[in-house]
Amino acid sequence: MRADFQQTRENDFQRLKETYETKENVLHKLSVFLDEKKKTKTSTKHGEIGQNAVVEFLEENFREGTLTDNSKVGHQGDLMFVYRGMEILIEVKNKGKIKTKGDVEKFQEDVRTTAAHGGIIVSTRPGVVFPLKNRGFDLEYNEDNKPLIYVTDFESTPLAFKGAILSMYHLLRARDTGNDTMYLATWPRHYVAGAS
Repeated sequence: MRADFQQTRENDFQRLKETYETKENVLHKLSVFLDEKKKTKTSTKHGEIGQNAVVEFLEENFREGTLTDNSKVGHQGDLMFVYRGMEILIEVKNKGKIKTKGDVEKFQEDVRTTAAHGGIIVSTRPGVVFPLKNRGFDLEYNEDNKPLIYVTDFESTPLAFKGAILSMYHLLRARDTGNDTMYLATWPRHYVAGAS
């Protein structure tokens, strides 16, 4: 009888140990899962914070424009800003480093495939250099003759972004009236990618 009691006790202990190890394993997996969700949520939140700052700036400085949030729609950019009849796609990046040329290529593709007349990609953080672009502010035209403007450090220099909006408007207006060659001649050469 004592041997049966001892065996039952050992079996109960073994089951208890296995249950404990199973629960520990489940808790570990849950912890890893929650950490990953938190990282994703934090990254999304950072993007929303940067975008909200850009939206507030546009609403304060360009009251005559209309703004559409496309951030939840694929291949449309984050924002579509219509300013005096010109549709400007705006892509907002709120990260310390642009990962690869992929961010820029996606922006360029979104401008090409939408009804936008041109596009602006703006990094809200300092120190970002868009791949193959000048620091701070750069301009180029895509194959469809749509102007693309690259702006960095919105947090410290929001007026550069305002300058990008105004420049985009005037570039589009000059292009539509046939005066773009004369207008571009007044720009410093290093701002005009591919200028001859």
